[in-house]
Parts: sequence; structure tokens; C-alpha cells
Amino acid sequence: MDRRRAGLLAVLCLGLVGCTSDGAAPPPAAGSTAATGPDASDEPAAIEGPSRTLAGCDAEPIEPLEPFTVPAEGGTVTGLAFGEIPARVGDELKIIWRVTGAGDLAVRPVRPDGSEGDLVFGPEPHGGSNFSEPGDEWGTGFELDRSGCWRLELAREGVTATVELLVEEPPG
Repeated sequence: MDRRRAGLLAVLCLGLVGCTSDGAAPPPAAGSTAATGPDASDEPAAIEGPSRTLAGCDAEPIEPLEPFTVPAEGGTVTGLAFGEIPARVGDELKIIWRVTGAGDLAVRPVRPDGSEGDLVFGPEPHGGSNFSEPGDEWGTGFELDRSGCWRLELAREGVTATVELLVEEPPG
């Protein structure tokens, strides 16, 4: 069973449990880090659907051409990756971002050793597309020259976010 069907089945099961007459809320699904208040875990649970929340290189991997939600402060950030995933050393990865807030978007790729990586292009504002998430649309291209856990740091007036991206050595 693919992940999307498994996620739909889990949501349907939780919906049935949530309709019981005792009024008790169903417990979080196994493996979930569902928030229970302001002091809940800093790592959001990965959720199935058209967008998933990502946090950390150990999280569920980004899928090409499938929107993913990035944990953000002050707004929302959604990405859409074009390229081979998992990314490989030597790849150029294009990611389209939808970011709420105002002003220009700043994007900083950070290599696993903490040094700043290279943007091949962007962030470039996009006029319009069928990527219909909240915020303005921007295109970026990254040159991935080292393996390990990269950080892509995004900032726009009032909004900040970081997504981690695993880059592997090419096969062979």
C-alpha cells in the first residue's frame, strides 16, 4: 500500500474513532508527535496529503513535484522540488517556494560543514503558476557539491524557515 493510501486509511480510522459518544479525543497515531500545547516537541509530525511537513534530514524525504510544507516562524513556507530526490553530489536542484510575508526572499544554502553553498540562480520572483499555496512564488537553484545534511535557510520580512536536505554521494 502506498503512503498516500496508508495516510488516507489512518485519517478515516481516526475519524471513525473521533465520532464516539464518550467525547474522549482519540490518542495520537503511532509515531506521531502531535502537538499538545505550546511546549510540545519542536519536531512536527510528517503528515500525508498534498503537502507534508518536513523537519530534519531524518524526516520523510522530499518527493519530486510534490508540495512540502516547511516549519516556519511568522508565516508559511511551501516548497516544490524539481530534480532527482534524494539529491546527489553534483546535482543542480531547483526548488520553487511559496512564502507569505512582504519584501524580497533571501535564501542561504548551508553545507554540512557550516560553510555557505552556492545558489545557481534566484531567488527569482515568479509571476504565476498552478502552484497554488499561500504567499508569493520564488524560484531557486542550488549547486550541491558535498554530501551530508544541507540546510536551506529562507527569510522574508517577518518570516523565517529552515529546511534540511539530505545530499548523497552518486552511485558507483
